[in-house]
Amino acid sequence: HCRYSMVCKWDADMIVATENKHQYMLRDFFKQQVENEKLCMGVLKAQTVYYDSENHAYLGKNEINEEVRIFPNLSEVHFVKSKDWELLHSEISIEQQNYEQVSIYELKHTADDEFSHWSDKRFCGDRKVSEYRNYLKVSRGIHKQMPNEFERLKI
Repeated sequence: HCRYSMVCKWDADMIVATENKHQYMLRDFFKQQVENEKLCMGVLKAQTVYYDSENHAYLGKNEINEEVRIFPNLSEVHFVKSKDWELLHSEISIEQQNYEQVSIYELKHTADDEFSHWSDKRFCGDRKVSEYRNYLKVSRGIHKQMPNEFERLKI
């Protein structure tokens, strides 16, 4: 039900990096997408941050995900149902522009069972498999023994 020419898909568990340079660079990328005279889709990188039982934040070092998050509001560009989630589908060829910096963080609180609504936890995509494994490691306290996989953040 978006009424604008461009759509930005933003999840409730996502935040923008707090450093001003990232906020300004991301804003400029959004502005470029909206003002671009030809159709384009913006691909953004997000990294997952897990909060453990002590409410300490840990970055999943190897968990950087790319996804089209900015796209034209056209009937030819829409979401289609796949096995586990919806996928963005375009019936027309549209150039993708990548924003190279990680400036979005997806927050996962292990005190909440983020996966309780999944009846089947045998995920088909690498992204969800990695996310679930990391979530289990942090929720079980194993992450503190894995400095190559997790980095504690000072938030």
